[in-house]
Amino acid sequence: MKLLDVVGITSFNTTFYVGFAFLQHETEEYYLWALENVKSLYSGISFPPIISIDRDLALLNALRNVCATSNIILCTWHINKNVAKNCKPMFETGELYDNFFTQWQKVMYSGTVGEFDENWNSLKICFGETSNPIKYLQDTWICHRKFFISC
Repeated sequence: MKLLDVVGITSFNTTFYVGFAFLQHETEEYYLWALENVKSLYSGISFPPIISIDRDLALLNALRNVCATSNIILCTWHINKNVAKNCKPMFETGELYDNFFTQWQKVMYSGTVGEFDENWNSLKICFGETSNPIKYLQDTWICHRKFFISC
């Protein structure tokens, strides 16, 4: 069974458990059930203004329904781990991958939309718009950029 962990972060940057649920499947239906139960714990207090998740699309859809007033962001730690796992094998040397990853970080942490466009176009030109790493980024992450790009 899948485990859904719901944690919070204190002003001291420590985490605490809000709750957890074992889910038979990682589908929107099961996430909706779990999130409605978590939301019931917040009776009389405001729901978190920001919720950070990995790129589970069923969870993202359920959050949009249950937590419509919360901002949903994708965890950059999870993004970077997935980029490393999926893109590193596509490069012949670690040096090439390191260059790619450094440029990807510039894209992720762009301060303005113009800077994002410039950094993303630069990355595509440097590594080839139709290359496998660029296709992976485009299909997996850039299509969800509004959930993690800081600008």
